[in-house]
Amino acid sequence: MIPNESSQTLEKASFHTIYNVFNAQQFSPLHKFKNLKTLCLYHIRVEEAHTIFENARGASYALEHLVIGLRLPTYSYTQKVFTCQSLQQVRALELMVYTNEDGTYSGYLEACEAVLKEVANSLNGLKELVLRMGWRIRWPHHIAKIKSLKKLVWVVGHIRVEDETKLNESIDQSEIRQRATISLEID
Repeated sequence: MIPNESSQTLEKASFHTIYNVFNAQQFSPLHKFKNLKTLCLYHIRVEEAHTIFENARGASYALEHLVIGLRLPTYSYTQKVFTCQSLQQVRALELMVYTNEDGTYSGYLEACEAVLKEVANSLNGLKELVLRMGWRIRWPHHIAKIKSLKKLVWVVGHIRVEDETKLNESIDQSEIRQRATISLEID
């Protein structure tokens, strides 16, 4: 699964999978990739993501761009991913938080907020942030903690017109507009 023969030249790696087939131990060889700057992981369970990034503590590369689709099967977020030392150089993050396998939404927004708080508190060097998740009015306050942020794209899904107005107002009140380009996208 890992293209080891490209360890000296690979700059971007992207892994797409169906649910629950990632094995974090398969990613240990990523330490060899000296020029890896972009990593994309789709449909990865949060526990596996944590293990991958914890195992990468001694890696010779420094990720600058991370695209990650986290699967939180129980709608709780207790396993920290973004506090891992190996992610401190990330400057661009595209974050998706997927729904539970059974399709229920209980606790989904609380889990999203916990992930967002961790990103805001841990990745202080972020310049670009793309969020593909739900929203709450207080969330822009968390994002405003990222002082280096220059670009925010937030894909919030389908919302009512009055909710879109409230979201825009909460962004305006959070000081983000003063230093970042913001794009809200409604599906």
